Amino acid sequence: MTGTTVAGGADTATITGLTGETNYDFYVTQDCSATGDGLSTQSGPLSIQTPCAAIAAPYFVDFENFSAATSGFVNDQCWNEISSGAYDWAIDNAGGTGSSNTGPSGAFSGTTFMFVEASNGSNGDVATVLSRAVDLSALTAPSVTFYYHMYGAFITDLTVAVSTDNGATFTTELTITGQQQTASADPWEQAIIDLSSYAGQTVIVAFTTSKSTMTGNTYEADISIDDVSFDELPTCNDVSSVTVDSVTADSVTVSWTENSIPPATAWEVLAVPAGDPAPAVGTSNATTNPYTITMLSPETAYDIYVRSDCSTTFVGPISATTDCAVIVPDALETFDTFVPNCWEEASDGDLTTGPTGFGSGDWGSEEFAHNATSGGGAVNINLYRNVASDWVISPLYDLSAGGYELNLDVAVTDYNSSAAGVMGSDDQVVLVYTTDDTTWTALQTWDVSNQPATAGETYNDALTGITSATVRFAIYATDGAVDDAGIDYDFHIDNFQVRTPPSCPDTSNLILVNNTDVAATINFDSGNATSAGNYEYSLTTVAGTAPAVSGAWTDVAGAMPNVTYTINGLTAQTEYFVHVREVCAVGDESAWSTTPINFTTDCGAVTMFPAATDFTNNVPNACWSEAGDGEIATGPTGVGASNWKDGRAYTNGVGTVVPSNVMNLYRLGDREWLISETYDLTSLTTKVLTVEVAVTDYAFSGTSTAADTGVMGSDDSVDLLITVDNGLTWTSLDAWNVGNQPAVTGDSYFYDLAAYSGTVQFAFLASDGAADDTEDYDFHVSRFVVDATAGNEDIALENSVSLYPNPVSGDLMTINLGNVPASQVSIAIFNTLGQQVMTREFDNVSNNTIVMDNLSSLTSGVYLLNISNGDSTAVKRFIKQ
Repeated sequence: MTGTTVAGGADTATITGLTGETNYDFYVTQDCSATGDGLSTQSGPLSIQTPCAAIAAPYFVDFENFSAATSGFVNDQCWNEISSGAYDWAIDNAGGTGSSNTGPSGAFSGTTFMFVEASNGSNGDVATVLSRAVDLSALTAPSVTFYYHMYGAFITDLTVAVSTDNGATFTTELTITGQQQTASADPWEQAIIDLSSYAGQTVIVAFTTSKSTMTGNTYEADISIDDVSFDELPTCNDVSSVTVDSVTADSVTVSWTENSIPPATAWEVLAVPAGDPAPAVGTSNATTNPYTITMLSPETAYDIYVRSDCSTTFVGPISATTDCAVIVPDALETFDTFVPNCWEEASDGDLTTGPTGFGSGDWGSEEFAHNATSGGGAVNINLYRNVASDWVISPLYDLSAGGYELNLDVAVTDYNSSAAGVMGSDDQVVLVYTTDDTTWTALQTWDVSNQPATAGETYNDALTGITSATVRFAIYATDGAVDDAGIDYDFHIDNFQVRTPPSCPDTSNLILVNNTDVAATINFDSGNATSAGNYEYSLTTVAGTAPAVSGAWTDVAGAMPNVTYTINGLTAQTEYFVHVREVCAVGDESAWSTTPINFTTDCGAVTMFPAATDFTNNVPNACWSEAGDGEIATGPTGVGASNWKDGRAYTNGVGTVVPSNVMNLYRLGDREWLISETYDLTSLTTKVLTVEVAVTDYAFSGTSTAADTGVMGSDDSVDLLITVDNGLTWTSLDAWNVGNQPAVTGDSYFYDLAAYSGTVQFAFLASDGAADDTEDYDFHVSRFVVDATAGNEDIALENSVSLYPNPVSGDLMTINLGNVPASQVSIAIFNTLGQQVMTREFDNVSNNTIVMDNLSSLTSGVYLLNISNGDSTAVKRFIKQ
């Protein structure tokens, strides 16, 4: 065995000249040669490792060469972990600490850093890591600097202490309390500790933290350190802990920790629009800490950067968003979006406490009064229980100039409907204001005794005596303590306006009283206490068009009169938008009504004949309608929906597929109406109604053939009805039942209308009677033509004519007249609106065949082809692709 022999005395020996951080084995041999016994047997080995020798400063460690250890770090490169349990320091090189909602997303530099994994151990455990001993003798003004990341809701603190007696005792030099970052990706912060009082000595630095004793997700408490450096105390250091203290509409106040030696007295503090690059250069503009950056824009996101005037490095960005500006009227909020910018909502609180639970609530975006054409958005709340206590809260208004008014549109409807609703017995919706965000005062309370109109009304408040520069309004809704049975309604608000009252007051509460095909009657309130009764209206056909004067009239004068007026000369089946305003004097008019009334004029009576209806769709066109109940004696009820449907067809006697509206009859109780448009027969000297109907077996969809026979029920009937008094009374022209039901391939019927003049309307009423028969069949309506009288010749021509191709996609279509001779033929083509779009005259027809050209000029759709050979007339349907 080789080694170094050292003589000892008695039973101890001191061995010198060893190397630090080195493993040694020691053996002991007793020398008995003085007694002639020689050397004893060797005992050992005794194994030790010498401590690390102090390293001379400057000394820097970035942990890149440490071995990764997600827990259980003990010793590496003379750093020692002295924790007693599983809560201890560790080494990470994987880009994060592994726990959610805590720790950095990566090292400050490189890929490796030291951290405490808070998922380990028990509440209250302590973890300490000791640096290696560092000899500061070579430094004049020594310091230790390091970077730290402390993100996690349950972080306690990080204590940094210094020992000069090889770790026997420590003096605390720095304590950082609580989380310092709010996200894993937030930048690391730098700490600088002045060690001037330890100059010339050898020190060990201890980093200590403890696990929270609170209940909850205590694993959210990972603390990390990186890039530890023992060096001269920097004289110009980066600031740290830049914090946004407060914001206003045009300023941000920030503070920071100054780290220069001696402390700097001037700094560059800059705000740039969020996302802009960090500034390269700046100008010293701050001599105080904290410092307020002014002249910023309201409602704007900024990045804040700070540096000492001696430094070249900006610290940041720190994010801040300026507040909303205080609004100086006039200002209008139309609620086109919700929540509007600078408005808030809250889900709780009452008029005593004020709003609480900011950020959510039951108010939501909806068209005003559930009128889909009310023009832009609005806001409503559904009240039906006894739990709502919700707020819509405005920005601040500066009313210090005085003399302002507030306008607000309000309405109450049934839930999700434009029908009338009723407020609950103790429900309230209250318009309130505050000047200190603490005390709220009611301006107006709506309840069951004064609830707003169904179509809406405008509330006006003079804001008497309210002249604060910080006024905030709110609409508070509560459905009280009583859960009223059957009460379920919506309260609507729109067009919140604070303004200087105009010299010519606005009109309000504009509604449509009724309309016909050529006229509309409107009603509104004048806001003028001394109205002369002069008004103007704007009539447009495009939503959103700026109103302009379309007409004027003079009406009732007086104090805020209620005005009714009829606008004439309108066009049938046309959508209109109407605004009104009052004329107080030449050049002094009120504003146009904020929201127009919107309506579509009724269908006008058909006056162009022949008038044929295409039954491809249900209802056939916009001027037909349907109803789901009603007898002949009472007329139709439940107008707008029925069990008549499209998507069906049958094959007629010559093999042509005929689209139809169909009614399936198979049970009892059905009373289903298919109601025609109106016809003005004045221009017809002779007139006839031609219909074609069929009965087939039931089919959900598709085309029935001659084999699909069906049988009507024992007391089922389908009536063809006529009215001459706009639906007040109905008379049966015909009725089909099991005794005279139409053929499976369809039958044509002709009705002489000589006894009728003026305006008439027709309907098919399908009834399956009182008996619940087993029959299950479809009744089809496929043809409906009002024209001059049809005779046998018409029928013959109708059954003989065929079209090829049909559908037609090109320019040509062949018309075969079959066995009906003709030398001259007139053709007229109509669209489904009854408009004539093409005519042709053919002389010297040969082989009863003609070719119709120029069909490529027609747009795609369904057309009706009227064919006349001088003696008879027929109507055929074709499709242009």
